[in-house]
Amino acid sequence: MSTRRLVIAITFLSLFAMAARVSMQNDTWWHLASARWMVEHRQILDTDYFSYTRYGQTWEGVQVNWVGQLILYGVYRLGGPAGLNLLVAGVVTLAYATLYRTLEGGAFFRAFALILSAAAAGVFWAARTNLFSFLFFALFLRILEDWRWGRSNRLWLLPVLQIAWANTHSAYFAGIILAGLYGLAEALKWLWAGRGRFGRGWLAEGSRGNVGRFLLLGAALVAATCLTPLGLRTLAHPFDTVGIQVLQTLIDEWQPLDPRQWHVQPTLWLMALLVLGAIRARGRVTLSDALVCAFWGWQALAAVRNIPFFALALLPMLARLWWLSAGALARRAKFQPLLAEPQSVPTVQARLNLFLLGLVALAVVLKVSLVLPAEINLTALRAASPFEAVEYMKESPPEGRLFNSYNFGGYLIWALPEMPVFADGRTELFGDEILGQWLTIVGAGADWEELLARWEINSVLVEPHWPLVNALREAGWRVLYEDDVSVLLGR
Repeated sequence: MSTRRLVIAITFLSLFAMAARVSMQNDTWWHLASARWMVEHRQILDTDYFSYTRYGQTWEGVQVNWVGQLILYGVYRLGGPAGLNLLVAGVVTLAYATLYRTLEGGAFFRAFALILSAAAAGVFWAARTNLFSFLFFALFLRILEDWRWGRSNRLWLLPVLQIAWANTHSAYFAGIILAGLYGLAEALKWLWAGRGRFGRGWLAEGSRGNVGRFLLLGAALVAATCLTPLGLRTLAHPFDTVGIQVLQTLIDEWQPLDPRQWHVQPTLWLMALLVLGAIRARGRVTLSDALVCAFWGWQALAAVRNIPFFALALLPMLARLWWLSAGALARRAKFQPLLAEPQSVPTVQARLNLFLLGLVALAVVLKVSLVLPAEINLTALRAASPFEAVEYMKESPPEGRLFNSYNFGGYLIWALPEMPVFADGRTELFGDEILGQWLTIVGAGADWEELLARWEINSVLVEPHWPLVNALREAGWRVLYEDDVSVLLGR
């Protein structure tokens, strides 16, 4: 085995090991519950049956997530939590494998860039439908980069992928935006090249060239986006979610990037390397690189949930900016493996490389095996969800309606479907009206008792730290169950 192949193999084994984790989160459960309903009823879910605050109302979220939810549910039925953990690792590895050939540089250099990108994006890998947007974004970027550098022209594939993306996860607008940024770069270059000769011929030149090509592509992507059960409403759906003001208060992943948090440090390193590389390039940054990285960098700063897109989008530019410097350093240090693969590899070295690969593969297998056992996943579930409280409620169901923690809603929908929830992670369904009331109640704010009475709530299941818990105790509510994760109170 050659050293180059060894480095490539170790890189992707390492990426798989990085992404192999206990992947089930709060939102995983309502994704699974939605898919379970669709399988049982053999139709796409378009109405809320899981909450009493929105019961019977139109719910659009499943209609742009249904394929992703069915994939998650199918894997869960076949392999349980361990299957979902492997799915997450596999999709992440495939996304980076898609982008590998878009990067300049040798195997060592590419490996460094991929691992650094993964360190930034990794904190958001979970068994949720947004995992598939990570892969679709990588596919879009690969096709657009191959077209731009003349390696291949597969732009026609983008509308096909867009149909799949729009039915799998609601971040499908990222594909339209990414293609639009490349199109904008072509339009700006056309405008600059045509200065002083505007006229009919200039317009014809643009319409026949790349500008016209991207206008047609944009129209095709918009049309493809509408090929979902939601139809034309698909175009407006993402804006319904983004417009919810409570997201900025309630959900961590919608918060602006905070440099003080440890998990965003790799993102800051990437941004610093990008800026420093651009400065060193002295104007040699291409327009499309600048537009793509500037837009997604801005999006990452505005909301940390966009960091994975930024971590992928910057890879081609980062490699181009730093490969010349890395190559020059390797030449000075006479580090040949970083520059080029020798024409032949001595037999002893080939066998040693194969042995090293075996050791790394064994280490990866051991690491992955840590997240497969049922007891490991159950322990994580008990620590992050009201598992014990739900078991108690199955034996002793509380009377009346239940007010629940936002973070517990997804698991309650899955594990206790006979008891509708007040709210859960389906933010676009509840909006500011219900989520605002939720914040008032858990914070024991003004009119919290009136809101409980209005919704005829007789029991409450929340985390112990909320002010509502002490307020209910003082009001004479009884503690029915309590542990470190949750407390259940009743009138």
